[in-house]
Amino acid sequence: MKPSILQTIATRDLPQTNTKPARIRATASGGRTMIVSKTGCDYFDAHAYAARMLADSLGWSDEFIPGATRDGYTFVVDCGVRV
Repeated sequence: MKPSILQTIATRDLPQTNTKPARIRATASGGRTMIVSKTGCDYFDAHAYAARMLADSLGWSDEFIPGATRDGYTFVVDCGVRV
């Protein structure tokens, strides 16, 4: 099997403001960003959900390898391009 290109999605918390609830920003290594509201799940699951929503919008695999960072999480994902 040929190796594939891996991409990363970094997530971090955006605190609530006077007009917006707390949210999570998911940013792909290519620069695309998606902001997802935190809703009724634990901290890690909320970050994984945001990463999954961004990966789905990019047509990437939904299998991640997560890792914690100082600001949130980074998820390594197979973007489906074989080299």
